[in-house]
Amino acid sequence: MGQAWIRGRCAVALAPALGVALIYVTACNGTLTDGGQSPSSGGSAGARDEDSGSAGEGGSAGSAGTGASGGFSGAGGNSGSAGLGGNAGSAGSSSGASGTAGNSGSSGTGGGAGGAGGSPGCGAPVATGTTKSTLDVGGTQRSYLVVVPASLAADTPAPVILGFHGGSGTAEQASQYGLTGAEAALYVYPQALAFPGAGGIAWNVSPDGNDYAFIDALLVELGRTHCVDSTRIFAAGQSNGAFFVNELGCSRPDTFRAIAPAAGGGPSSRCSKGVAAMIVHGTADETVKIAQGMYSRDYWLAANGCSAASGAPSEPAPCVEYSGCARRVLWCQHAGAHSFPSFAGPAIRQFFLSF
Repeated sequence: MGQAWIRGRCAVALAPALGVALIYVTACNGTLTDGGQSPSSGGSAGARDEDSGSAGEGGSAGSAGTGASGGFSGAGGNSGSAGLGGNAGSAGSSSGASGTAGNSGSSGTGGGAGGAGGSPGCGAPVATGTTKSTLDVGGTQRSYLVVVPASLAADTPAPVILGFHGGSGTAEQASQYGLTGAEAALYVYPQALAFPGAGGIAWNVSPDGNDYAFIDALLVELGRTHCVDSTRIFAAGQSNGAFFVNELGCSRPDTFRAIAPAAGGGPSSRCSKGVAAMIVHGTADETVKIAQGMYSRDYWLAANGCSAASGAPSEPAPCVEYSGCARRVLWCQHAGAHSFPSFAGPAIRQFFLSF
């Protein structure tokens, strides 16, 4: 699947208490090679209110207040910003002493729902197919693909599924992971930039990395242009994209309902709370060892308060799901190498759409 970034000699910090090595690249001699496998990652860290109607004067009826559209919840921080309500209508003035009291103005038209309901883009025309778009984020042009199935309705809030490519990968490659389906959802594939610290194109997973601002802005833009259900935002990724997905789940648990990292690791920091997770990893992965996938599994099991020591078989095989969890956690260990296995795309899509 094109070029694969192969990690050379990298500084690795060992977390003795966890018993696993978390990749933290301080200096790498990685090079771009024409590998036959899926793009691998550097794996590094561093990579309504309604308006009140005005009261009528001298007994005349007040005019109706204008409704305000609710805002799409913000993606930044631990919790999204509330949608903006309309300005309050002015109170009606009273008439003279001998005049009768004015009738109260009629109530304003309700604004469009924000946050948990539909976004400002509800009602906008729906153009089906695949579109490549750009977005200015702090003076930098960022790009992404949006796939809109025929089942999407203009007035029905839809979930958003984000798919992140691996190191040296492309949005087009991520769109072939099998995440896209006929179900009513927005399937979105962002594109990373060149990241010198990772030796090629990669997601910057450092807490102050520029890619977080990109995803925050992207979610706001999607809510402006499409009818989005901001309570059903999901993220899946492969390799370096999987590391980033784990970090997004950790830093934005109130934005992302569930995540699905494949052939990755992390998160690298303590999260405020858990998110639902479906972790996919191959036993023959020599680029990102399965121990790192197991670390991700165990991290989300603990963060979600899971009580079961082992998982029960779940669809599709070879996945297992753990019980006693505040939020669902699935572990899908397969016999493959550093890849996004064929079963993963449809399985992850169904996992996301079950919420």
